[in-house]
Amino acid sequence: SWNIHASDDEVVHDYEFLFNWLIMDTTLGIIFKPKKPITLFQRIDRLSILLDKVKKTGRCKFIMSDFLYSNIFPAESALASDLCIGKIDGATAGIEAFLTGTPTIFIDDVGYWNHPFYSWGDRKIVFDSWNELKKTVEQYRKDSTNINGFGDLSPMMSEIDPFQDGNASQRIESYIGHIYKSMKNGAKKDDAIRSANDVYKNRWGNKHAIIV
Repeated sequence: SWNIHASDDEVVHDYEFLFNWLIMDTTLGIIFKPKKPITLFQRIDRLSILLDKVKKTGRCKFIMSDFLYSNIFPAESALASDLCIGKIDGATAGIEAFLTGTPTIFIDDVGYWNHPFYSWGDRKIVFDSWNELKKTVEQYRKDSTNINGFGDLSPMMSEIDPFQDGNASQRIESYIGHIYKSMKNGAKKDDAIRSANDVYKNRWGNKHAIIV
C-alpha cells in the first residue's frame, strides 16, 4: 500500500515467524500491537490457517483499534510485557516501550547496518535475523543475567530523549502553536520559526535545540 513502508510480503514474513514460534513454544505468550490494525488481517490473509492456530493457543493478544493508525500507545502493550520487540525502521515505538522500564530489542531484517544501535548494541539491542533474535531471547528467558546489556537502551537514552519526562507532546504543541499564532498575527514563515526557536531555547535550553 502507498501509505505503508513495508510490503505485504515483509509483513507476512514477520508474522509467520512469530506465529510459528508461538505455536512451537508452549511457554511463550505474545502481544501483537500493529501500527495499522484495520488492514492487518487483510495484509496477512495468506496466513489465515496459521492465524487460527495461534488464536486457539490462548497465548496471544492482538491490540486492535478502529482507526487506520492505532490510537493505542506502544507503552500500553509494553507495560503488560516482559520484553518488547520493535522494528528497527520504526524504532520510536520500541523506544517508547523501553521508557516504561521494559527491556526492548529490535529486529533489522532489511539491512540498516549503519544504524547507530549497531555500534553499541549488536546482538544485545539489534539483531539482523529473526533466528538470531529468537536464539538470544531464549537464552535470556532461561537466565536474564546471562547477556549483559540485553534489551537495555539506557546507554543511549540521553541522546535519544534528553528529557525523559513524558512531556514531548507539550513541547511539540508549544512550538507548533507559537508558529501558528505568529503567522496568524501576520508574521512571515521564517520570522515565525525563528521566534519559536528562541522561545524553545529560552524555556528548554540551547543544548536541546539543533537548528538546521
